[in-house]
Amino acid sequence: METTQSDVPAFEAICPAAPLFEALSGQWKTQLIHVLGAQGPQRFGALRRIVPRISPKMLTQRLRELEGDRLIWREQTQTIPPQVTYGLTETGMRVHDVLTGLEPVARDWTRERSIDTEG
Repeated sequence: METTQSDVPAFEAICPAAPLFEALSGQWKTQLIHVLGAQGPQRFGALRRIVPRISPKMLTQRLRELEGDRLIWREQTQTIPPQVTYGLTETGMRVHDVLTGLEPVARDWTRERSIDTEG
C-alpha cells in the first residue's frame, strides 16, 4: 500500500516523536550528537578528527541542520581566523541521553547479528 501526504497527520498522531525522528534522520547526525554529548563542546576541526570519515561539506551541512532543529548551538568568536564551537542544547542533551540508553540494545543486536552470520 502506497502512503500519501494525507497519511502523515495520521502517523504523527500515533507517533508523536515523528518530527524528532525526521530531524535525526540522515547520516552522521546521531554520531555528532553522541560525540558532543560524550565529549562536550567541540570546534569544527576537532569534530573532523573525531569523525574522520565525514567530509567537511557534509559536516557543515549536518551541523547546520542540527542547529536549525535546535539540537546543537553554534558560537563564533570574533578572532582571526574565527573560532567556531558547537555543543548540545538542552534538548540535544536529552536526545543524547536517550541515544546512550540504546547502547545495551545495540550491543545485544550486534551480538545477535554476528551469531546469525556465523551459523
